[in-house]
Amino acid sequence: GGVREAREIVERHQPRHEVPLAIGDVRLLVRTNSALVAESLAAYFAPWSDGPAGGWEHVVYAIQGEHAVDPTSLTPVRRERGKAIKEAYRDADGGRIVLKVRTGVVFFMTASDVVVVGDLEREGSQLINLVGHVYAESYLERGYVMVHASAVQGERGIAFAAQSGAGKSTMALALVERGYRFVTNDRLL
Repeated sequence: GGVREAREIVERHQPRHEVPLAIGDVRLLVRTNSALVAESLAAYFAPWSDGPAGGWEHVVYAIQGEHAVDPTSLTPVRRERGKAIKEAYRDADGGRIVLKVRTGVVFFMTASDVVVVGDLEREGSQLINLVGHVYAESYLERGYVMVHASAVQGERGIAFAAQSGAGKSTMALALVERGYRFVTNDRLL
């Protein structure tokens, strides 16, 4: 499992479609075997599409297809008592395998590779979230801190940090209606 399995999946599916992105100063390339996944991702991240190729800080392989991960070999993650299990994981040679339970999408996260496998044409939000995760990890590695907050920007930035359900997003949206620019409703670096 882990690194070897991720590389075998990439080799088997030969991802030929590329979506180059520059989000802030993080340059990443998404390679996929699905033209539809590439088109959808490029449309979603259009403001951050990159020009010339090369100099990638990260490469994400997005494979439209099936994986061979046995869900019973993974440890379920319970977020809150009484809530459905969202994901399960297993540490594997040099990385971690994460299964998104509801969608069946699997992430292979290693130091050298990030591979996501599943029905990405249908579950594209899983890939979008992964790209956001890779972006955030790049900044965390540089010493930034991530907080659970919503934020808007006018002449100055305003952030609302509180527990879930406290009204952070509601406050941010009320300010957006008054002319502020939306920044985030969940995580802020």
